[in-house]
Amino acid sequence: MHLEILSKEQKELLPVLSSFKKEYYLVGGTAIALHIGHRESIDFDLFKEKNIRKKDLYFKLNSINYKVSFADYNQVNMISKGVKITFFSFPYYIPTDCIVKNYLKMPDLLTLAAMKAFALGRRAKWKDYVDLYFVIKDYFSVKEISKKAEELFKEEFIPKQFIAQLGYFKGINYDEEVSYLIPTPPSEQEIQDFLINVSVEGL
Repeated sequence: MHLEILSKEQKELLPVLSSFKKEYYLVGGTAIALHIGHRESIDFDLFKEKNIRKKDLYFKLNSINYKVSFADYNQVNMISKGVKITFFSFPYYIPTDCIVKNYLKMPDLLTLAAMKAFALGRRAKWKDYVDLYFVIKDYFSVKEISKKAEELFKEEFIPKQFIAQLGYFKGINYDEEVSYLIPTPPSEQEIQDFLINVSVEGL
């Protein structure tokens, strides 16, 4: 577990967030980075299968200062200690077999990659392409990721759409800077070339 990807402020928040361990699980780039250690984390994304109970959520956070920027029945966005935290209702069963130092649950790496694949067609953030680049290059094939995504999301996941999206970079959001923790990080062009090749081979 690569805890070095977390900032000092994130580590300070872990004991507070541990009160959500039974209901919520950690996902996204932070969870992937905890598995493989490729880049710094910038946020916490915490998912649960059922709707969010905001009163309960706020009560559990009463020991820290935070500012809510958005809240409805299925999503709450906030900032605490400069760290973005999102609580999200995700209506799919996701197995959570890993533990972050007894603080939070999270899925295994293949499941996290499948969730990224599922989300890729719904948003276009550069950090998602970066995460998938490392997973595909060093850990799992596109076929393995697609198979897992089909298991989790059934007919809502379309493998060909995911494969095509891997090689499509128009309209990508670069607002969130990627800070690498590896000695020789790839350039943007290297990542794009690799993903284009993967996409072409898969179509």
